[in-house]
Amino acid sequence: MSFHATPVAIVSPAQPLSCTAALTAPCLRVAQDDFALQTIPEQGSVGFCTANQADGSMYCDLLDDTEECHPPRPLFARFTLHPPAQYTASRAWQKFAAKVGGSHEEKAALEDAADAEEHINETELELASSGAAIFGGTFQLHQAVSDKYLQAHQSVAEGDSTALRCSMCDRERRSKMLWWSIRPGFRTRTEGEEIRMGDTIVIESLKMPVRWFSSGK
Repeated sequence: MSFHATPVAIVSPAQPLSCTAALTAPCLRVAQDDFALQTIPEQGSVGFCTANQADGSMYCDLLDDTEECHPPRPLFARFTLHPPAQYTASRAWQKFAAKVGGSHEEKAALEDAADAEEHINETELELASSGAAIFGGTFQLHQAVSDKYLQAHQSVAEGDSTALRCSMCDRERRSKMLWWSIRPGFRTRTEGEEIRMGDTIVIESLKMPVRWFSSGK
């Protein structure tokens, strides 16, 4: 998968809605409602953003028959919005664990800080659970089947020097590369409004502003 300012539709993985149905569709609840990202690539075929179960890489799962508009691999095309997890203490602990040496006191302090940060993240997730997701909010895209999050990479995508790679990342490896802002794909929606099933959206990286999530070959 790669980044461009290209809209995708946020749809139910079990029963996708058209964009016009979004006006009466239920709002998307944080940490509760599953959704799929449906896109129409340049070829004209409908596709779903899907995670590779082997290595966590992302790709666009194209449909041969668009009459049955459902993800071919629904478990790996199913995501949930989570609030952004704090990562500073976890990152410091990971850096310490990767190096040789260091005092036992420093190790204990960093480990305690990382555990405290994890508790804060769990509390934030619990508090945000079932609240309405809104345009302009910052989220992490969680995949339940793998318990991983969508992350951006700073490497260039194959075949497109203007696009960046993204993949699924273990929840223990927290960073700002996992933070995304969901924005309206069209002017029928504005920031601050609730996101609904069927809405057309664009997804922007918080780590690298003006870099966008999109389908790629």
